[in-house]
Amino acid sequence: MAVKKEFILTDDLKKNVFNVPERYFESLQDRIAERMSAGEPQPQLSWIQALRPQLAFAASFVALAVAGYGGVVLLNNLNAGEDATTVSTSLDDFYTSTLETYRLDEQSVLRVIDEEKVDPSVNTEDIIDYLSSTHVSLADIASLE
Repeated sequence: MAVKKEFILTDDLKKNVFNVPERYFESLQDRIAERMSAGEPQPQLSWIQALRPQLAFAASFVALAVAGYGGVVLLNNLNAGEDATTVSTSLDDFYTSTLETYRLDEQSVLRVIDEEKVDPSVNTEDIIDYLSSTHVSLADIASLE
């Protein structure tokens, strides 16, 4: 189903309505040369105006870096707060890491503990307070008694 359109071209429609002024192209070269020789002085930019795009880019980069650093510090502070309240070191892990650090075998440590005498001046409550302040879990402290 093709739509066929017929245009009826009258003499008025065939006539070119665009006109070039008389002697336009003859004087065009002279007018261009005249404008070029007169030349409008180009505005002089100050150094701030010339560097404004670069300064804006640098400022945005610095702002982004400061915001990123602030976010990292904030997240670290939040995580540190969680670690202090929720993480507890079990005594088994502590003893294991200590034994590995000083390269002691468990038997020699137990022998020394058995041979030592408990100092009667040390109060049990002081020991429990110390262990709870070092983030040892209450279950581990209860297992010692």
